[in-house]
Parts: sequence; structure tokens; C-alpha cells
Amino acid sequence: MRKRLKLIFLGYLALVVGSFSYASFTGTRLLGDDAEEFEPNGPGSQSSGRVRVHRYYHK
Repeated sequence: MRKRLKLIFLGYLALVVGSFSYASFTGTRLLGDDAEEFEPNGPGSQSSGRVRVHRYYHK
């Protein structure tokens, strides 16, 4: 049982590391998008009362 669990974990680890390695070599973006557009009143900004809070998502 213990040996089988170890093999499952190693297979999963190889799959995760392999997918991230493939994505980095091919230039595939896994999280987020490449659009760096400024939206003054878009979904990334909030206003409550007189204080405005802007959230910037940096790469």
C-alpha cells in the first residue's frame, strides 16, 4: 500500500512539473492574460463613499 501511494505521488508530481515545464518552454501563459489595459472604473476598481481604491494586477 505504501509503495503504491509513493508511485501515485511521484506520477502526479511528474505530471505537474512536466506541464509547467512544457508551458514555460512554449511560452504558454497559464494564469491571467496579456492584456494590460487601464480601466479607471472597470472591474478592478472600487469606490465606497469618498475614498477610491484601485487594484492593480501586476505580472
